[in-house]
Amino acid sequence: MEKPESSVEKFPKFRAPLVLDLFLGLALLLACFGFTVGVFHMYLISSASQSINQENYPGAIAILRGAPLPEIFSMTGSETEELLSKALYLDAITKLESDPDSTAALQELSEIRPGSKYYICAQKTIDEKNGHKTGDKSD
Repeated sequence: MEKPESSVEKFPKFRAPLVLDLFLGLALLLACFGFTVGVFHMYLISSASQSINQENYPGAIAILRGAPLPEIFSMTGSETEELLSKALYLDAITKLESDPDSTAALQELSEIRPGSKYYICAQKTIDEKNGHKTGDKSD
């Protein structure tokens, strides 16, 4: 009697090296990590935008400042930084409307970084308040 040949023997044997398997595994982990960070970033932006729309500026500032790993995943001029500048500016203006001598509002305005849409407006407001305090009237 003849033994039937197994189907495994008909195909050529191919074994991927262990290094290739490790590389593919790490690439998959990196892709999953990038996707997770992207989804989390979208969630933070959405939450901060919603807080700004509801005029909860301190909440938006807390969300954006408390975002983990901001230096690694956000670049200068990014949406996260621009939203933080917007929240800081609007919160400072709200504080200045209720208390024109608020130093906390001026501190928030000074935290707005150059390159933001709100930087020039913040600097003008700071200059007006500082000029107003010292009695300079250049009009």
